[in-house]
Amino acid sequence: MQPPTTPPTLRPLGSGPLARGALVVAPLLICAGEVLHPARSNDPARQLAIVASHRGAWYLSHLLLFVGVALTIPAIVGITSLLRSRAPRAAAIGGALAATGAVCFAGLLTIGFVVWQMAAPGADRPQMAALFTRLFHAPGFVVPFQAVPLLFAVGMVVLARGLSRTGVCRGWSGWLLGGGAVALSLVGIVPGSAYAITASLVFAAGMIPMSRTLRAMSVPAPVPASAGARLLQGVAR
Repeated sequence: MQPPTTPPTLRPLGSGPLARGALVVAPLLICAGEVLHPARSNDPARQLAIVASHRGAWYLSHLLLFVGVALTIPAIVGITSLLRSRAPRAAAIGGALAATGAVCFAGLLTIGFVVWQMAAPGADRPQMAALFTRLFHAPGFVVPFQAVPLLFAVGMVVLARGLSRTGVCRGWSGWLLGGGAVALSLVGIVPGSAYAITASLVFAAGMIPMSRTLRAMSVPAPVPASAGARLLQGVAR
């Protein structure tokens, strides 16, 4: 007779290494992107002049920001896995809103590569400034790439409230996560590089501890054995 085998285990959906790693890497990349980001200006001609003077920094900054925001999607899945059994409604609503906003947020960042080419040597600067103005004021751009990304902040606040109310994390930690997401969503609206860097640091301070929480709370749970398997284990004994 063979000795009884250890029952299989099952990890909660969304608690794997990708989600845990994204909770750390995503905010760090966003912080690095904001540190490297050249000055922002609401004047198209001035903004193109700034980009033309710092083309390498502009490109690298937007690349880091794009990858960082894209990685927030598996991070959001990881956060929702913490709430799925405790506050399923908050997990579903907050996760859907945050993920939708993150996708459009990443889309907004790709426009930075278009601006990078607008400021290329030899480009007609007055025409590019006019195109810049038309692009950023067109309803087809404003709605999906400026309005919808705000859902990221709304969703993260819903998730943060759920984390705090269910005791998954300390209240200040959950609200640091939500407040950081709100602050990050206002970058580009609130002027100043200092604000952008501060917002990204607050967001990182809220996100990174979630990785440890996710690891601690995702201990594999035994899969219940079927009646037949229990009978065979009893015979084996």
